[in-house]
Amino acid sequence: MSSKRSLKKEIHESMVALYTECFFYKTFVIDADTAKADELINEIEGVHMQLSDKMNAGRKNAGENPKKYYAGVRTDLKQAVNELGGKLSKLA
Repeated sequence: MSSKRSLKKEIHESMVALYTECFFYKTFVIDADTAKADELINEIEGVHMQLSDKMNAGRKNAGENPKKYYAGVRTDLKQAVNELGGKLSKLA
């Protein structure tokens, strides 16, 4: 298992990449649907906060098997990035 620090960085970098793609879409695409992009940005923010909260609350929620808990957080991150990336690709 990688460290909690690297998992936190992975969460942050993944969400920043999605934010950046949304902002590029809003800025550089002619006739961009900015309302839907704003909704997606808010959704990305919510997922980012949810995953960060899971990491910060990990000690008391991990119980006796912290490796399993953090593996679940990583799985949640992958699912969220795939889902949000799919929504972003539908915008373009």
